[in-house]
Amino acid sequence: DCNPRNSYNVAMGRRWTPAEDRKLIFLWGEFHLDTVADRMGRSPNACQVRAKRIGLGANRGTWTLVQLAKESGYSRSRILNACARLGIQSTTHVLPEDTSEKELLKLISELNANPTVHGILVQLPLPDHLDEKEFIQRISPMKDVDGLHPESMGLLLAGAPRFVSATPAGVQQMLLRTGHDPEGKHVVVCGRSEIVGKPVSILLAQRRPGANATVTVCHTRTRDLASMTRQADILIAAMGQPRMI
Repeated sequence: DCNPRNSYNVAMGRRWTPAEDRKLIFLWGEFHLDTVADRMGRSPNACQVRAKRIGLGANRGTWTLVQLAKESGYSRSRILNACARLGIQSTTHVLPEDTSEKELLKLISELNANPTVHGILVQLPLPDHLDEKEFIQRISPMKDVDGLHPESMGLLLAGAPRFVSATPAGVQQMLLRTGHDPEGKHVVVCGRSEIVGKPVSILLAQRRPGANATVTVCHTRTRDLASMTRQADILIAAMGQPRMI
């Protein structure tokens, strides 16, 4: 068959899943190609073709944190220390608080185009004069390690997440590691933010181990919030306001 599409499929083997893309991103550049292929369960050629297709370079991977100066260095130090423990190279761009939209978009564009950068995280919240959604949508979905890009959220909703927001993933792991598997339980999530409330509710409702919960989402406009929270087997407070529960 001389169809180019079929030739490509022969080279690639079976279809790549978002989970495999995520794994390849972490392995690529950190290990020899043969080791990457062995861990992926794919041929070296298939790994090379896929890496090129999703924009991975030949150099060791780097995660990049973009942070504006008014924010505390606490989050930055935690991220950089975690990268160091995992053997991931990391760089930080600390920008002035009065950085313009044009300047920040230019930096994100440069990082998107840099094949040695495999992950980008813009530290939120941003100063009031900058539109957070605008910048999140400009990050390449393949480098959106915060899981906030619309494509990342869509994959999560479809049950095939590439990257999951750190806090929702952490909440799930905390429940599992403390012996509180959410399966079959009524989980009440108080909060509907894109960063925590929405993704954690989707994550815990999925049909997979560590999830399978019945999830109710409450927020600041929920009537009789106290009655709703008393029905919960597991209560997750993510409203960003004190004394709401």
